[in-house]
Amino acid sequence: MRSVKRSTARQPSPSPALAAARYTADFVAQSLPRRAHTILDVGCGSGDVAAHLVQRGYEVTGIDLSSTAVRNCRKRGIPAIHADFTNYDTDRRYDAILFSRSLHHVEDPRAILRRAGGMLVPRGVLLIEEFAFESVDEISASWLVNALRLLIAGGLANEPRHRLPREGRPALDWWKDRHHEKIHEGRQVIAAAKSCFSVAETEGVPYLFQYAVPILKKSAGSRRVLEQVRALELASFGAGRRPFAGIRAICRQGRQTGQVARKALERVKGIEPSS
Repeated sequence: MRSVKRSTARQPSPSPALAAARYTADFVAQSLPRRAHTILDVGCGSGDVAAHLVQRGYEVTGIDLSSTAVRNCRKRGIPAIHADFTNYDTDRRYDAILFSRSLHHVEDPRAILRRAGGMLVPRGVLLIEEFAFESVDEISASWLVNALRLLIAGGLANEPRHRLPREGRPALDWWKDRHHEKIHEGRQVIAAAKSCFSVAETEGVPYLFQYAVPILKKSAGSRRVLEQVRALELASFGAGRRPFAGIRAICRQGRQTGQVARKALERVKGIEPSS
């Protein structure tokens, strides 16, 4: 059993975002090889997932394009790098690299994943948690709208910045208005991963509950409320019913794929590829 050294990273008071991040941290911890210890969290945000992981004894480094997010990570005692991963180079190698809801926004997921592969130790693990927005239809969007309305009516949440649709208006139209920017479909991200790694496992997972996070009122009971919304989503989707709006993948790197990725990274850095 791996010995655990508790981190000194400071935990903030309970918040819906921190509560939601626990599910991602559970996925990471359950997917890592036994001796894995170092993790690079790409698109780490303010460090909610990293905070959970360091409390479990992992050594986590975050990287994010937002200087504000990086400052927030560092305030919590989590090492974080302010950089665009598209152009980021390092000689360090990690046991695992996590992309949690960050790949659907990048221009070229395959190039990003190849770069990440060059930063993994041999047989390192790359973990993906993504938004499969192509799975959302009118029924899914209506479920989300009704769930948010229930939270607001019960005084548990505030009105969202993008106001909910009026009665009679298609919920899917409202949902699409919130996602007008160009993003990659979840299946496109997984296809990119399969071109670079051996994808050992994929699974659909709840995602719509995440929309409650920014509007839930911060309280001692907000974590419990979020758990209930997620449980309701689990009961309403998947298992032969409508597909989940989230997807996860565990990508394993064998010796051959690791060498290819490292040579590609060396070429980018202008180094003569090692044999």
